[in-house]
Amino acid sequence: VYTTLETEIQDDSLLSKALFHPSRSFVYKKNNNSVELFDHEILHFKITELFARKIKKRISNLNSPSKEDIRKIINHLQIEENKFQKKYDYDTFHSYVFSEQKKYEKYVDSSLNSLAKYSNPKIPINEIN
Repeated sequence: VYTTLETEIQDDSLLSKALFHPSRSFVYKKNNNSVELFDHEILHFKITELFARKIKKRISNLNSPSKEDIRKIINHLQIEENKFQKKYDYDTFHSYVFSEQKKYEKYVDSSLNSLAKYSNPKIPINEIN
């Protein structure tokens, strides 16, 4: 699956969102009908969303962050997201290790729920201590 974590630093807010690009995705292109593989690929999108929320949480906890501070956080978490995505594929062998797939599903869904406060793509940037 092909996802991107898009961010935009605005004057008083940050836009951070996960995007799914079906036309660039392997399962879409191959027209594969495997439910297990589809579930695996959907979790890739959820992982991207998880890291978009982590970015928003980290930045919303800062007082008067500079654009450079924000960029550093974004870059760091995008690198972490990429590592997590690769580890997910490795550990689950692209969905073939069912028990690992279920562990990741539980972890990601639980993490998304714990960060539900950050589900809105746009958050204000704190300017006052």
